[in-house]
Amino acid sequence: MQKQIISLCDLKTKWLLLPLVVSCQVGAWTQNKASQGAKKAVSQQVKPDNWSWKWATEKWTASDTPYLQIRHEVDKALAEKKLTPALLEKHRKTSQESPNDLHALFRWGYTLLKAPYAGIDLGDIAFRTYTPIVQAMDKAPAPRSYQFARLRFLLMTLRYNHAELRDVGLRLLRRDPKDYHVKFLVVQHLSGSRSAAQRQQALELAQEMVREQPKRASAHSILGYVFQRRLFLFGDLSAADKAIAGYQRFLELAPANQQKERAQAEHLIGIVEQEKARQQKEGFKPPVVVWR
Repeated sequence: MQKQIISLCDLKTKWLLLPLVVSCQVGAWTQNKASQGAKKAVSQQVKPDNWSWKWATEKWTASDTPYLQIRHEVDKALAEKKLTPALLEKHRKTSQESPNDLHALFRWGYTLLKAPYAGIDLGDIAFRTYTPIVQAMDKAPAPRSYQFARLRFLLMTLRYNHAELRDVGLRLLRRDPKDYHVKFLVVQHLSGSRSAAQRQQALELAQEMVREQPKRASAHSILGYVFQRRLFLFGDLSAADKAIAGYQRFLELAPANQQKERAQAEHLIGIVEQEKARQQKEGFKPPVVVWR
């Protein structure tokens, strides 16, 4: 009996343009022992050891003014086409030379977050690029800042998928319900939850994003993603056409120069169609899911 191994840590190749789901067709395993070994390997690969989650619940009492100033500085560099690999490397080195300098750490992290907008190819962003900044944030003193917590959530969510992060995301949304970036990643987390209530919340948030910004391509892609997960993880055949519709709408709205993202959308439409046909023929076979 073959079992499909699915990791809920989905790889994203560019920030908030399209969630690329590589977890849907990871591979087939013929023995339960192999399945257990795969789950252990995936878990060890992505689970941080001895990390502190105290920051996830701490009160935001510090001033956000210096962090907002850094955001303005980096956004200005981006607008003036001065956000370069050299600038990113400069901020990384400065921060690593003074690991307890929270402002330098925030500057490095926020520049890294904005780098794809400047056309900087970060390579394997799922591991090599984002893990060092996340580890540095874990070792630094807790700043008790909303802006710092928000950045930490955004960066960690590009690499990890833990329940604590879902809780932080929902807390951030309570602070700012219109925060598109946070909402996007919260939807990604909740859409694969074992909780039906959380999956429903993901759907409602994604639909809200589309209502609020109907011309934003990524809003439609994340809605398609919610339905795709319902199909692959829970065998909801009624979600297949809705997933395809979301990705097709993404293709209608996404700029022509986003060739990689458009190719991803076309690929996702293809694998949804294949899975729909497979389930119609063979029925739904629950995957072995690596839940975190």
